Amino acid sequence: MRRKLILNPLGRKGQAAKLGGLYLDLLRPGTSHIELALTEGPGHTTELAKEALLDGFDHLVAIGGDGTLNELVNGYFKDQKPINPDAALSILAQGTGCDFIRNYGLKPLLEEQVKRIHRGDRHRCDVGLVQFKNAQGGDETRYFINVGGFGLAGHVSGLVHRHKKNFFSAKTSFMTASLEGMLTYSNPKVSLSLDGQRPMELKIKTVALANGQFFGGGMWIAPGAALDDGRMELVILSDFNLLQSLQNFPKIYKGTHLKVPGVFRYSVKTLEATSAERVPLDLDGEAPGFLPARFEVLPTQVLLII
Repeated sequence: MRRKLILNPLGRKGQAAKLGGLYLDLLRPGTSHIELALTEGPGHTTELAKEALLDGFDHLVAIGGDGTLNELVNGYFKDQKPINPDAALSILAQGTGCDFIRNYGLKPLLEEQVKRIHRGDRHRCDVGLVQFKNAQGGDETRYFINVGGFGLAGHVSGLVHRHKKNFFSAKTSFMTASLEGMLTYSNPKVSLSLDGQRPMELKIKTVALANGQFFGGGMWIAPGAALDDGRMELVILSDFNLLQSLQNFPKIYKGTHLKVPGVFRYSVKTLEATSAERVPLDLDGEAPGFLPARFEVLPTQVLLII
């Protein structure tokens, strides 16, 4: 196995870069060749992943958070097809959210994650494909592996990235950004077409397209969502006012928000969303652009070792 480690040096509060040698030693067993690359900024993980796959590496390991994993997944594809469908991806979760590994019952403990990688269990995973408008108004296409969405979720993602260095933990970071977002975000009116059906118009607080079950530092947005069923769980939090939002926000961590009036859940393969307002996107905790957007699930496109 030829293994490439891609490390976000800003992880672990800026200490990750000092641990490169440790990661190499931990993940060297079972390889014929191993290399470590450090990312230099947004989008670099995607570039490094594409280069590694084209160079014949068959196992890529992202060391960072859900955003680093998202970039790794985006580097797995070229022209909407896997560069090498037999190559596998892994994550050593060391970042802010670490929500994706919760789907597999893992915690961001280094020793536990390394053991799982060496165990070598392989899983085929769905991904979401999103076509949207970037901040400059141009057309862009990206992938997500865990949860995508828009509305308050996109607004909060932007706040987290601006403020996360001021907080002591991922949960505190997301909770504080969410509360700030509730105070500053106005619910937009959107048009939603589920699986090509007639659009419905409504005002929303947030919309989540869930491949996995968790986002936002432990929020259980879509209990029971499966990463390999060829569908996304669409969860809509409708036009909640500030008081309703504050009352129901804690329920998302327990998954009981789905019982609240004004919360809707559907199982879909595609979603088209438009709005006359500037509605921010959230893709695996990243905020890459705005509506209009088209979401589509691509079944079992990514091979994971986790």
